[in-house]
Amino acid sequence: MRSIVFVCIVLLFSCNSHNKVPSDIIQPKEMQSVMWDMIRADNLAEERARRDSFLNLNHENLELINEVFAIHKIKRSEFEKSLQFYQNNPDMLRAMLDSIKMQQSRKKKDTVEFKKRFKPANAE
Repeated sequence: MRSIVFVCIVLLFSCNSHNKVPSDIIQPKEMQSVMWDMIRADNLAEERARRDSFLNLNHENLELINEVFAIHKIKRSEFEKSLQFYQNNPDMLRAMLDSIKMQQSRKKKDTVEFKKRFKPANAE
């Protein structure tokens, strides 16, 4: 996750801004969804590699990212072209990343609240 987040942050400081997204570019809502799933895939790869020392983190990450592309029915080249577009439009990228950050915060809050309410049968 750290590598993807780092790349996204670096990309925030790129070039100029446009408001129109060309039709051959993944639209902002879908791109946000793809990026969210990529972050989750990266976290899952790290978790799996931490639990199984025989797994190669890079290989696991690559496999999961390819699954994200398959789920969203996009090609790596489409993603890279779209990412380049958003790199050149930092305001749009910033808005997507802010939304992803809020989504992540809500998910974390929901998980914490669930754990507070959940009490295993043998806990008392």
